[in-house]
Amino acid sequence: MSKDEHNVSGRPDARPTIAYLAAEVAVGDTPMKIWSGVVAGAQEHDLNLIAIVGGNIMEARNNIVYDLVSPEICTGIVNWSIRKDFSDQELVEIHARYQPLPMVTMLRAVPGRPMVNSDDYLGMQEAVAHLIETHGCRHIAFIRGRADHNPLAEPRYRAYRETLEQYDIPFDPALVTPAWGWAKESGERAVTLFLDERGLR
Repeated sequence: MSKDEHNVSGRPDARPTIAYLAAEVAVGDTPMKIWSGVVAGAQEHDLNLIAIVGGNIMEARNNIVYDLVSPEICTGIVNWSIRKDFSDQELVEIHARYQPLPMVTMLRAVPGRPMVNSDDYLGMQEAVAHLIETHGCRHIAFIRGRADHNPLAEPRYRAYRETLEQYDIPFDPALVTPAWGWAKESGERAVTLFLDERGLR
């Protein structure tokens, strides 16, 4: 499909412009990697790129900036402002705001639109397998996330347990934290639990 076919701005000779919608860009490693990938893709395909960073897209008091996105300023949208816990109706409302612009969402699908997602099960499976095969690890600690806070937590934990089983390594509950989450404070608490309270070495 040609660039002109993607251009819904009414300016057939205009250089295509992609709007990147995000709740955040510079907080944490993952948002920065995603942003870097979007920038690289825009450069590779000779596109203009604008970032619209406005927090939760469903909270009107925080996201007036999202109203700037229109066919007058861009020809397509990459949307990473959608959270996993949005309802299907909320997803439909988000998409309706930006028609007829083409949109690619991340992590949650809008019906009838393409989506980019992560395979957290496979990623954790490969990480655990690497520790076992390359480094000879047999006692692998796991900081467990909260499934009620982040749905990515459960496939990661399942991959951890099932990969241990594949390598005939018994599951040891002492090597797993409660489902505290992945905040910095949880990591510090996990180290204290493993080393000071459980006496692991």
